[in-house]
Amino acid sequence: MNGGEYSATVNFFGTPASVKTDATAFGLAALGILPVSEQLELFGKLGFVNGESDADVIIGGSRFTVGDSGTELTFGLGAVYNVAPRFGIRAEWENIDDADISMLSVGIQYRF
Repeated sequence: MNGGEYSATVNFFGTPASVKTDATAFGLAALGILPVSEQLELFGKLGFVNGESDADVIIGGSRFTVGDSGTELTFGLGAVYNVAPRFGIRAEWENIDDADISMLSVGIQYRF
């Protein structure tokens, strides 16, 4: 997952200030699937995410650099509604534990 690079320039008590951030993450998880019916499947997800973030702050010519990296537990729950044998609609909630990141997604699933 690439969080991208963001930057902003503001006026901080009359002094120009700029912030530039960058974040990336890589995860690996196991997925347990419980078929409820031919069309409905529930699943649980458990794994780890390794992430890194950096921020550069410049205020009035002074530069500060901060960053963090680490490995966190990730877990989630979801469901797939199969509208055809190879095609389904998937909804999932996922949480990265200590990073205070929570995600809700809805998508289309195709099985090869």
